[in-house]
This record gives sequence, C-alpha cells and structure tokens, in this order.
Amino acid sequence: MSRKSNKAKKIIAQKQKSNNSPSLNKPTRKTVSEFRSISRSSQKFAGHPLYAYKKIGKDFIGLVITHDKNNSNRSKVKPLDKNPSNNDTQPAKIHKKARLINQALCGKRYKNWSFKTKNDREKVKKIIEENKGKKLERIE
Repeated sequence: MSRKSNKAKKIIAQKQKSNNSPSLNKPTRKTVSEFRSISRSSQKFAGHPLYAYKKIGKDFIGLVITHDKNNSNRSKVKPLDKNPSNNDTQPAKIHKKARLINQALCGKRYKNWSFKTKNDREKVKKIIEENKGKKLERIE
C-alpha cells in the first residue's frame, strides 16, 4: 500500500478548500465616489447624472440627480443647496432611492463635479445610510 506524504495531503486539502471558498463566487466590492452620465440606452433615467458611491463587480450603486420641477415627486427627491456641476446654475435634486446600474449603461465620468456644501454632503451620506440593506432597483 502506498501512503501519501503529509505535504501532499496538505496541498490537496488547500486545493479543495479554495475550490469551495464562497469568496471566489462573490463579486469584488469597491467604494467609489464619482459622477457619471447614464447612457441614452437606459429607458428610465437616460441622460441624467448618477452619483456612484459603490462598485460591485460590473455594477455601480448610486443616486440619480435630476432637475425635476414636478412637485408630485417631492417624497422621492431631496433638493440640493448647490448643483454639483460647475457649469449648471439650475437647482438640482437627488433621488432618495439608491439604484443598481450596469457599468455598460454608464457613460463618461464627469470631472470637477462634487457636492459643494457640507449640508449637501451630509444629505447624501444620510441617504446612503438609509439605503443600506434595502433591495435596490436595477436601472435598465
């Protein structure tokens, strides 16, 4: 009878352990802080900017920004003190519900965009905290 050495047994055990590891199947999570455009192929939010705050695999989790003047959506959006864009003077609003969007539907990254006031940054932080653990709507 042939016996396997202890070294060979350890190598086999490590391979089996790595094959069963759930971390291999999970997409990587990365914190980001960037503004991107939503492409025209998206039916619901085409052309709107997105504040992406987390990247999971090939998806972004973010908040949609709008100029929506419709007062019936007051419960869905929160007004910002100052527009994140340097070139835009219209008042901006940010959706309270975080959404999941595929990276392929995101357009170019907007440079020099930021939340200008401390109050805006706190609003966004609060919205992100409120959305933790909630089911996300996918933008398609």
